[in-house]
Amino acid sequence: MSSADELITFQEDQLRHDELVHKDILCLPIQTRIKHMVLHFSKYTGHLIEARETLNKDLLVATVVDSWIIVLASSNMLNLHLSEKLLPEKAKYKDLQSLGLAFASSNSILCNNSYDLALFELGKITGRMAKACESLDHMERFDSRGTLERCVIDIAQLLLAISAQLEIDLPSLLFRRWEEVERKSIFYQPNQQVYSR
Repeated sequence: MSSADELITFQEDQLRHDELVHKDILCLPIQTRIKHMVLHFSKYTGHLIEARETLNKDLLVATVVDSWIIVLASSNMLNLHLSEKLLPEKAKYKDLQSLGLAFASSNSILCNNSYDLALFELGKITGRMAKACESLDHMERFDSRGTLERCVIDIAQLLLAISAQLEIDLPSLLFRRWEEVERKSIFYQPNQQVYSR
């Protein structure tokens, strides 16, 4: 499956997951929902601080996976087609790993230390998202939507780069995490195949 196919499939799978177990968030007004997503990114920045302090690779990987889930949910909420936003025109990558390696080698996010890269970049981007949400509350003359869209794309690029650097099997970990959350739902059916695995 190409990287473009993987991205849209992940967005579809995320939507199914959210409709099953996150109805409480889906029913909120979009302005409240996007603030909820920004709070998730802020929480994950805290997780990354802990991972950095303890050099806990498992926590780093778990935080990358959870952050990717919030990127997917945010993209769906903002009606962003990730493959159109992440893939240069006519560029083809055989999978997300090769796309992530392309982002990792770009000058803007090149770093030998995945902990520092994840922490500082996610914190910086989350701060910009918080400003966009705050500006919405104040009805300021600020491109809140444009900023939120760019930030979601920036986080997606960052997470793909880190996933490639750490050689994370993102598809397997996403499916595992979705199922882990769904097992808590009364509507969970273990034999029902919901995702496009």
